[in-house]
Amino acid sequence: PMPWLVEADAAARRIAEEGIDAQASVTSTEVTSSSRKSIRKQRSHKIGYSLTVDGKTYAGKETVSAEYFQTLRTGDLIPVRYWTRDPSLVEIEPGHFAGEARIGQFVAAAAFGFVLFFSVLGWRWASAARWMVRNGVEREATVKRQVGAWFNLGNTAFHRAHWQDSTGATGQTRLHRARTLPGAGSPITVLADPDGKRPAIWSGDL
Repeated sequence: PMPWLVEADAAARRIAEEGIDAQASVTSTEVTSSSRKSIRKQRSHKIGYSLTVDGKTYAGKETVSAEYFQTLRTGDLIPVRYWTRDPSLVEIEPGHFAGEARIGQFVAAAAFGFVLFFSVLGWRWASAARWMVRNGVEREATVKRQVGAWFNLGNTAFHRAHWQDSTGATGQTRLHRARTLPGAGSPITVLADPDGKRPAIWSGDL
């Protein structure tokens, strides 16, 4: 499991089973926006708090929902719940840790499905490539254009090269970094099914 998922689940159990209700003071409010490229900007709402337990003060910042954030002002006293064994573990918004754990479980399940899906695709492509190496015939082809993928990884762009072979058949490469693909007009070699039942594969993909 992802570390933050384990932490959220553990925090939810501790607060639910061994938590005590108290009051904390709001010391600050803050809204930040992500600035990562290729990802829609998202706002994060955080509040600073101060909680005193048995004469000792615990201070920190926690992320809360936008709806809850709108109800708070610096200096407000708000109900919180802290873990009796370690008062630095504080739940500011009711159900926050449990909500994080549920979201984490959903994300973990989605990630597993994503990995499984692409594993199956990878296995099918590898099987097709092995067949083509054994049975395919070489043909000369010409790159017609490069087409960018709908995503980037950081500052790295990924493209496919679209080509047409000597018989007029067309095809495309797998995704590659744009600078590693042959440009439009470049000659390439592809492996084609003699019977025309399987899509041809660019030799550079093997």
